[in-house]
This record gives sequence, structure tokens and C-alpha cells, in this order.
Amino acid sequence: MECPKSSIQFEIFQNPGGSLSIQGGVKYRGPVRPQSALSQMQRIKIDITLDEPLMLPSVIRNVEHPYSDRPASGISILAYSYEELFAEKVRALAQRLRPRDLYDVIHLHRRMDLSPDQKAVLSVLEKKCVLRGITRPTVAERCKTDLVVPARIELATLRLGNFEPIENLQTKFNFKFLE
Repeated sequence: MECPKSSIQFEIFQNPGGSLSIQGGVKYRGPVRPQSALSQMQRIKIDITLDEPLMLPSVIRNVEHPYSDRPASGISILAYSYEELFAEKVRALAQRLRPRDLYDVIHLHRRMDLSPDQKAVLSVLEKKCVLRGITRPTVAERCKTDLVVPARIELATLRLGNFEPIENLQTKFNFKFLE
């Protein structure tokens, strides 16, 4: 894997909340397309904020790395708990209704095999919404918004495959615990 120095770009700025944030990215050339030009390389986007309140303690998670260069002891990172991450993504979806937020919520919901504490998700979501000055969202409320049509169009660009009408999300993904 190669990360050309010229592809590493970061910016420090004042976010809308008045705190400093760092945003940037690193482009890389990997084994799938080893001859990629800089403009065609894959990019890892990194956002660092200092004012995002955590409602639950961070947890140590193993990084899945099923390749031959995996250290014998594995790789671990300090991360948001699943409940914190899910609540934050639902909150972001409620505030922005960006396709990437919907994409994240759907894929997190598909991992219910991780057995998240649904009451904890709701509790964290409630607290995050209070801090942001918004009401706790419901799926029904999000499906009524006038931003649904533009979101559908943008979702097509995310290549979600056979994405059903957004109105079917509650039924298809059983988000009943958000009600």
C-alpha cells in the first residue's frame, strides 16, 4: 500500500459550535489498482472534533484484519460503543438527512447480531438530541420530510443496490425501537 505524501491533506478550522476541529484525508494506492493516478486513488476521510460529548464509555474493539500481515496479538482500537455510534448516526440523519447517514444507519441496523442495548441507544439518542437542541426523531417523522425525494436521488449514487422506497424503511428494517 502506498500513500503519496502529496495526498495527505488536513485543515484545522473552527466548527459551527465554536470549537476547533480537524478534517482531512489520505489517499492510497493499493493492490486492486496499483497504477492509479493520484486523482483516482481511494481516499480515507478523517474528522476529528474536540467537542463531541460521549454519553457512554469508549470500548476496546478488535480490528478485523484477515490478512497475512496481521500481528499475532491482533489489532485493537479505542472506539465508540455500538450504542453510542448508532445513536449518533440516527441523530445525524435526523439533523441532516444526508444519504450517507441513512446508509450508515441501515448498515448498523443490519448488525443487530451485535446485540445492542436498545434502551441505551434511545437514552443516548435522547441526550444527544437535547444537546443539539432538536427533538428525538422517529422513523415516521423522517419519512414525511420534503427532503425524501432528493435523498432518494442521492442514494442511487451510493449504489445501495435494490433500495426500496424510503417509506418502507420502518417495515423492512424494523426500526420500531425508535418509536
